[in-house]
Amino acid sequence: AAFKQAAPHIPTAVIYCADTEVPWFLRHGLGRFIAACDYAKPIHLQMNSRSRLCIAALEKRPLVPWTIDDPALAERMLRLGAEGIVTNCPQTFCAPGSGVR
Repeated sequence: AAFKQAAPHIPTAVIYCADTEVPWFLRHGLGRFIAACDYAKPIHLQMNSRSRLCIAALEKRPLVPWTIDDPALAERMLRLGAEGIVTNCPQTFCAPGSGVR
């Protein structure tokens, strides 16, 4: 929240997952309200049509799930409404014939 206040022109995101090491109130992206972020970044396992409706459509925040290194999973996330993905293997998606748009 402090960063967003100091630099409102820089897009920010909140990353989250349901891991028990994460405080319970942050496991489903509620930090987006605290941080006033522009993007929601759920772990790909939490990306579904319901999360798309709740976060992207109702709150007007793009969803960018993480970490996706498989082109088939990337396509599934894009079909669910993801605006992009976070990956460790960008070369996989840049290769000719990767099939990912």
